[in-house]
Amino acid sequence: RDNVLSDFENQDYPFEDIVEKANVERLPGHSPLYDVMFGLQNVDVSTAPSIQTGLTLSPYPALDLEIAKFDLLLLANETGKQLHFNLKYKTSLFKKETVQQFIDFYKTITAAVIETPTTQIKSIQLQEPQDQPEDDLDIDFNL
Repeated sequence: RDNVLSDFENQDYPFEDIVEKANVERLPGHSPLYDVMFGLQNVDVSTAPSIQTGLTLSPYPALDLEIAKFDLLLLANETGKQLHFNLKYKTSLFKKETVQQFIDFYKTITAAVIETPTTQIKSIQLQEPQDQPEDDLDIDFNL
């Protein structure tokens, strides 16, 4: 209980203070603390309860800027029983073929965990993309 209460006290710690205490070099075009980000949007606004009578919620389309703010940014959007992914990456760091291989590996790992939830990730065999069997995993990726 005490740990949770302590965590709540620090949940709004200013980002600039964290960066200052981490004592990291700030570089233009680089996040000072992390280069890879994952985000999950799993709120279904069509089934969200109304706050008051007559109020309806609808998704606001995100701006799709063609600029990668991180080395890798994987955004997942859950709609019903489907997941749609959008992967952004710095083209100065990764070739499209390499990113496609990341996606293939992610699909392999996800399929293995779905099939056997107790599977340890370290035990999953990753194969080269041309050797991978066709899967029927419904994961949609956009690059």
